[in-house]
Amino acid sequence: MRRPSFTSLASCSESKNSVLMVHREGFRALLSVRACCFLFFSFLIRARRAFPQNQTCHSKDLNALLGFGNELDLAKLGHPILVGSGNLASFDLTSNDFYGSIDAGICNSSAKIRILRLSENGFYGDLPRGLKSCSSVTELWLSMNDLGGDLPDALFDMTSMTQLFLQGNQISGNLSTNTSNLSNLVEIDLSFNGFSGLIPDVFGGLAKLEYFSAQSNKLVGNLPSSLSKLSSLRVLNLNNNSLSGEINLNCTAMPKLSTLDLGSNSFSGPIPDLLPHCVQLETLNLARNNLTGEIPDSFKNFTSLSDLSLAGNHFSNISSALQILQYCPKLTSLVLTRNFHGGEMMAADGIRGFRKMELLVVANCALTGSIPSWLANLTRLKVLDISWNRFSGSIPTWLGNLDNLFYLDLSNNSLGGQLPKSLAQMKSLVSGNKSLQAGSEKNLPFFVKRNPSRKGLQYNQISSLPPSLILSHNLLVGQILPGFGKLADLHVLDLSWNNLSGNIPAEMSGMTSLEILELSHNNLTGTIPSSLTSLSFLSKFDVAYNNLVGRVPAGGQFLTFSNLDFEGNPELCGLFLSPCESPANREDNTTGMATLKPKNKNRSAIVSLFIGIGVGIVTIIVGAVVYRVLVKSHSGSVMYC
Repeated sequence: MRRPSFTSLASCSESKNSVLMVHREGFRALLSVRACCFLFFSFLIRARRAFPQNQTCHSKDLNALLGFGNELDLAKLGHPILVGSGNLASFDLTSNDFYGSIDAGICNSSAKIRILRLSENGFYGDLPRGLKSCSSVTELWLSMNDLGGDLPDALFDMTSMTQLFLQGNQISGNLSTNTSNLSNLVEIDLSFNGFSGLIPDVFGGLAKLEYFSAQSNKLVGNLPSSLSKLSSLRVLNLNNNSLSGEINLNCTAMPKLSTLDLGSNSFSGPIPDLLPHCVQLETLNLARNNLTGEIPDSFKNFTSLSDLSLAGNHFSNISSALQILQYCPKLTSLVLTRNFHGGEMMAADGIRGFRKMELLVVANCALTGSIPSWLANLTRLKVLDISWNRFSGSIPTWLGNLDNLFYLDLSNNSLGGQLPKSLAQMKSLVSGNKSLQAGSEKNLPFFVKRNPSRKGLQYNQISSLPPSLILSHNLLVGQILPGFGKLADLHVLDLSWNNLSGNIPAEMSGMTSLEILELSHNNLTGTIPSSLTSLSFLSKFDVAYNNLVGRVPAGGQFLTFSNLDFEGNPELCGLFLSPCESPANREDNTTGMATLKPKNKNRSAIVSLFIGIGVGIVTIIVGAVVYRVLVKSHSGSVMYC
């Protein structure tokens, strides 16, 4: 098929607006009119289709595209220059491989340009200083490039701008006080750059601002007081900076705020009592700060709150916290990890709320006592992590009866007894059950979980968590449940560092989605079932330090494992371990011993007697010779055998 040339481009009648979009899979130009017709142009580097040539094109628009074609070097995919594009209103190069510096005169060709999208390319160098020609631009997208330097003054002359996206670059320097000139801003994202210094107190001039994100920079100091003047603000994300002081926000003046993310900073003091006055606040992340005190009683009135993370602070009185938070009727995700380090107990009773809870994480809090029974009422629970505490007693049977639970982490506690059979009957882990995906697509910007390699993984959605049963580092006894083989949707099973005994059930080959099987440091006996080689997704298998015997199965994923995964089992052989004794030799030896007749036995005994006498005589002679040599040498040396 012939590649379409720029001279063969066609369009429709005269237009007052034009849009040029260039996409990774090809180059596409769309010339639009108010109510007439439009042209779809697809220009692929490997041409996929011929372009219609039976239409006429407006001369100015054609000149714009011809100029673009003449200046674009397809071999290098550098920076395109537009020529004669006086009607151009939108220029979109998103998600391509363009590179180089951005031409300061990119807007010179058209006084009508409103939308400029250069995101997700390889542009580098400083932001262009000569952006005055782009004064009519309302949307500027430069995110996900390699741009550096600081913010040029000309940027703040673009007073028509409503959307500014600079996230994912290497831009540095202080945030300018001239930002207040951009009074029409609705959305601004400065995340994942190198901005430093204070956040300027300029928000009084940004009355239309609805979205402000500057996460993962190097910002310091207190929250500017003018933030509370943003009555239209919906999202405020300042996560992962070095901000400090108390959290002083007047939520009464911020009625539309729905997401507040101040995690991973150095804020101190108590949680503000007035936060529930943000009547539309759904997501609140205050994790990894230096906040102290107890959860304020006013949180009982937090009727809009859905997702709350307070992990990594210095809060106290978990019983009070749970008694208060149970009154949040919409609460679905609660993370309280690394708080309450006084050896406290979770409330044993009096908790009747949390009926919409889907994710509950209270890990590494040094909590004592048994697993509280009120958790059995959380019928919507999908994720429960109470690891790294001091819980004792047995694992409750009702945990396996929570129909939606697919991620359970009870590791690093002092739980004993046998594995309850209900864990092998969990409905959410049986093949074909889709309950764990239902309603789990909401973003969770604050949940970080460590995998077996100790690397921190952030899970943005509940459904992105791997279905898991993690019961390691406890005092569990008894046998591994053969019924685990029915959990075909289980991805991770970790029973390591317990006192489990008996055989590894061959039925475990039924866990067809299994990726990680950890059974090390137990008292398991018998052989490793060869049926486990059928687990095609198994990437980690560890049975080290048990009492297993026999040949390690060779095949499937077992060929990818290390000898470290089998060490501490002296009777195991094959694969990466010592060679197994030949079955033929073992059979010959056994058969020979079993078929000795009495006559042969007597003959064998006589032969053995003469051999013994001969060995004794030789030993005496050799000993005498050695003694004489030693006496003659007078060496006086001591010999160690």
